[in-house]
Parts: sequence; structure tokens; C-alpha cells
Amino acid sequence: MFNERELILLAILLGSDEWILGRTLAGMLNVGNRTLQSEIAAINEILTKNSGSSRIVSNNRLGYRLEGNREQIKKYVAEKGAAPARDSFESANNILTVLLYEKDFITLNNIADKTFLAASSVSANLERVKKMIGRARNAKLIVHPRKGYRLEAEEYIKRMLIVNALSEEISETGRQYREIVEGYELLNEVKEILINALVPVEYVIEGKAFDAFSRYCAFSITRQLNGYPLEHKEREHEISSISKRIAASFSKDLNYDFSDDELYLLDERLEELNAIGAAKKDYPEMEKLIKEFFAIVSEETTLVMRPDDNYLKRMSEHLYRMSKRVDVGNYLRTNDPETIEKQYPVALHLLRTCFRKVFKENIPGNEERLLVPYISALLSSSGPKVDIRIISDQPVGEIYRYRLSLYETFGSSIGRIRIFPAYLYEEKFANISHDDICLTTEEELVFRHSELTYIDLYEEQYQRDMIAQMIFARSSELKERVFSDYAKQFEKEHVFYDGEICDWKGILSDQLQTDYLDDISASFIDNSKLLMISHGGKEHMQKKIFMKDAIPYQGKSISQILYFNIGRKKDARSFCGYIKETVNKRD
Repeated sequence: MFNERELILLAILLGSDEWILGRTLAGMLNVGNRTLQSEIAAINEILTKNSGSSRIVSNNRLGYRLEGNREQIKKYVAEKGAAPARDSFESANNILTVLLYEKDFITLNNIADKTFLAASSVSANLERVKKMIGRARNAKLIVHPRKGYRLEAEEYIKRMLIVNALSEEISETGRQYREIVEGYELLNEVKEILINALVPVEYVIEGKAFDAFSRYCAFSITRQLNGYPLEHKEREHEISSISKRIAASFSKDLNYDFSDDELYLLDERLEELNAIGAAKKDYPEMEKLIKEFFAIVSEETTLVMRPDDNYLKRMSEHLYRMSKRVDVGNYLRTNDPETIEKQYPVALHLLRTCFRKVFKENIPGNEERLLVPYISALLSSSGPKVDIRIISDQPVGEIYRYRLSLYETFGSSIGRIRIFPAYLYEEKFANISHDDICLTTEEELVFRHSELTYIDLYEEQYQRDMIAQMIFARSSELKERVFSDYAKQFEKEHVFYDGEICDWKGILSDQLQTDYLDDISASFIDNSKLLMISHGGKEHMQKKIFMKDAIPYQGKSISQILYFNIGRKKDARSFCGYIKETVNKRD
């Protein structure tokens, strides 16, 4: 059986086929080189006995690498698990548990009996217990020279203390109280109810916070049913819809109805959690325009874009400020506008056609290009971009910092990065066939789910090459799969034009025999090549027109036109990715 540090070390090596320097491993584990060598020796001893020829090999220059049957190693670790770590606060938590569930005073010796500790150990830990109680509002430990000890606090405070005192598994101390046993028997069912209530509305709670909230719900129910009623509390705000949804689920699945006071406190607990909440709508008129724009895009191209509240807030604020700049003629400048036009052709096309139908003011070119990131973000899945899942119970701030670093490093190659707590991944998404790259900070999950690769949130430099290789390989697979059909379909759509028409619209009408030219936009690929994009009708179209005689357009001589039409097919989103790929890899 491996200890926690050995599990992390194994998970790191399982995630890489390359050599890893000893100093890198030591830094990731926060140990010295001698301790690292000792841990590796201990791992190799276990692997030799239980996994045949599998072992960690070393090289003085290159570092360390795992060799042998990796699946066999994963299977062994998944079966044996990790050695349990002793919680330094376990004794104090057990003492606090007794105080929370005793309705009257309890002597020092009786506390010792219920916690299986010596009286001297209880006495030594009482100072820590006092500090734990003291952090709760209006809670205190009453000491009576003859009767012993009693926890004095309002019931809703005690329920919050219970969340911290009780762990995921019941202790021997907890087994002595019927209410606690009933709470643990209820806990898994409570978690399932919460998952089913939260997931459909995309209300995802951080992993550790979810565990704590589940305990709060389960043990609040058993406290209420066993004679620990809540005091009445004045409401300061309306109950949120998500709290009402949870309460309805408990009523349906557990036949337990929350009182008004219970529901109000449950709502307060939800507000304190690390969860995705609704953003404020600071500019409702601009937000209305954005929604109208998305509706037009969906109707005319079948491209459905689903912005979240934070997106609407950011873009509506940008539009509001832009309108003020347009009013006074104080426009912002765009860095390298030609690069923007090449990298985001479809986003620009939608802005120059659909967006101008709702935003009636004339938008200067530089300001228009500054809107491109908002549209391209929602089109990020248009084309072979790699999606990433991060499964982690680490603090939410650190996970989001790491996600931001992935976007900054691999932004042009990745689409959506979704974050799942470990409980949610194992309950709903584990072993589902998908094309995502799955990363996790939880080393034990690596041994249970073969699709997961271990990462360390604080060792980005070491992981960068590994993740880059994974993204490149997956991206190549997706590109080949998504774009090969388009390439075959349009490989003969190259024509040489030697007619007398010298107007781009006339040339396109002549060559395409189509009327999809009302909603069309134009961009320069370079000084002599013009990119034209339109949308309309059912079919996608592509045409590359080489001209014998150059035609004038906005002061330049155009010798080639690359034309695309986005039809209303179901694959319009992937076709948009093909447009970008073709523009950036033209002949």
C-alpha cells in the first residue's frame, strides 16, 4: 500500500512517457533529493513484489521514468488504495462532535469514554476545541467545576460546526449517536439528490464545498427529526430559485419538507459556496441588442451561440463604452488588423452582416475588430479545437488560475476548458467515450480511470511540453476527421476567369450562379487576394477564382478571390472552422 506522496509520484510518472529530472520531481513533491530517492526505493520494492517487472528506472543525466506494464500498475493501486493518513485534528473533532450532540453538561471522563481518548488527551485538546468553537459567531464552551462542559450556541451555528467536525466517513465516536448514524446513512442519497438538482441548471459547486454542503443538508435533516429544532430567523432576502429547486427535490425523493427557517438557512449556505452564480446586468439595452444579434445569426446560419451571464455582462459593457466612443469620434486602435481578419474570418463576417442589423450605428473598422474576441470565443468549437476537462478538488481560485494559464499558452489550439469536482466526474462522466483531454490533480483518480492524466497546478513548466504533445496529437486527429470531407467536396472548385467583367460582385454572380450575395463581407488576405464570405440557402459553397486580369478593389489590384458561403446545414459550425483553416493554409 502506497502513502499519499508515493501515490502522487506514481501519478506524475504515469502521465509522462519522457524522462523527468530528479530536481523537478523533488520540487513537485516539496521534498529533498534524498527523500525522493527513498520514496522511489519504497515504490520499487512494492512494484517488484506485486507488478512483476514494472519499476521506476533512473539515469544520472536524464532523471526518472516509469517502465513496465502501466495498466497493471493502475489496477494494483486501484485495488489496494492508499494508506490512511492520520488527521492531526481528529481528536479535537471527536471532542467537538460529543459536545454538539450532548444536550446537557458532560464531564471530562465521559468525553474521554466517548472519544476513546485518555482524560489527559482530552484535556490537552480542549484548547484547540475552544478555538474551533470561538470562530463561530456567538458560540462558546461553558465550563462548570462540577458538571463539566457544554457547548452553548444557537442551533443553526451548531449545524455549521457539525459540517467541519464530521468527516466523509463515520468515526467510532459518531457511531454512539443515533442522529449521526442516520445522517451518514442518508448522506449518499443526499449527494445524489443534489447532483440531480444542480447539474441540469449548470450550478456546479467546488468539490470540497459540495461535500460540506451535502453534510450540512444530511445532518440538518437528522438534527431536525431528532429534537434539535431551529430558532426562528428574520429573512433579509428572498429565497433563490436554486434553493427552492433543492427543497422540492428533497420533498419528492426523501419525503422531507424544509420549514421556512430551514430553507432560508440552506439558501444562505448556498450563497457562501464556490459556485457559478448569475452576473449583474449593468447595461440591459446593450444586452438586448446582443441577444437580438444571436437570434439573427441562429436564424440565418444555424450557428447557435449560448453566452453565459458573465459573457453578456462583459460584452454589453464593451458595447456601451464603444457607443460612447463612436458618439464623440474617439475610436480605439487595433493592433495588427490584417492578422485579426485572417485568424477570425467568420467572426468578422457575422459582425459585418448580422450585427450591423441590430447595431444601427456605423462601426469603425478598428472598433469592429475589437469585438471579434467576443464572437470568436463563442465560435471556439467551430473547427478542430481540443476540449479539456480538469477534474480537481483543489481550491477553486487555483484551478481557475491554472485554466487561465492553459488558455494563455495553448489558446489557439484549445476550445472549451471545463472544470469538474471529483465527485461529479465519477458520478456522471467517468469512462464516457469522448475526444477531450482529461487532466486531474487527484492522484488516486489516475489509477481508477485510464483516460485521466495527472497534473500539478504549481509545476506548469514541466507539464507544458506534455500537454502540448497531447493537444497536437488530438488536434491532428480531429482535423483529419472533420475537414477531410470538405476538402474532397471542394477540391475541384478552382476556376480560371478570363472574362471581361471587372467587378467582384459581377464575377461571383457569373461564376456561382447564385443570389447568396446580399449578406456578404470582404477582407484582404494580402494585397492581391480577396476573401469573400456570405451566408444563405442550404448548401455550403467554396470557390477559388484566379483571374487573368486583376480587378480594382479599395485601391488594390485583386488577382484572386476566395469565396465561401455558409449554408444552413447542421454542420455549419464545423464548416466555419474549415473556412479558417483554409484561409490560413491557402496555396
